[in-house]
Amino acid sequence: MRLTQKLSTVLQAIDSAGEHVGMVARWIIVAILVVSLFATGARYLFDRPPVWGYELQAMLWACLVLFAGLYALRLDAHVRFDVFYIKLSPRRRAILNCITFLFFFIFFIAIMLQAVPYGWESFLRKEHLVSAWGAPIWPRKMLIPIAMLLYLVQGSAIYVRNLYTAITGRELI
Repeated sequence: MRLTQKLSTVLQAIDSAGEHVGMVARWIIVAILVVSLFATGARYLFDRPPVWGYELQAMLWACLVLFAGLYALRLDAHVRFDVFYIKLSPRRRAILNCITFLFFFIFFIAIMLQAVPYGWESFLRKEHLVSAWGAPIWPRKMLIPIAMLLYLVQGSAIYVRNLYTAITGRELI
């Protein structure tokens, strides 16, 4: 098996994981909808909103933001300034992407370096929300470094594809 075939297999596995994250994000949207409808219905029909409604929605939204952003990265759906970009050849686009992805890596590594101790300390303390519901908050805080790792893995796959295109002028599938 050639090196490019092996590399392509690894990149496809990473992309497949990104697709699964997108599926999780879709179900989180459904969960947010159900919780919102229940909390709103309870408030208007029984004048008794659930204590956990707003906090659970906030937790789910945080998960959705992390996962949907990762899925958007997988689909290359983030916003960019396309006025000049679309006029470039595929090879020049790849070179530009390689340069700009260095900023991506710096940003996400910096977040991860801050998020790991933040999440780990919360886990060790078994931290809970200070509210009537008192839900555990450490899983949400631990999700941040895990999501950052997934962003870095997906970003690395995109970077490798762009680097291959920049060097060879051909796209790596």
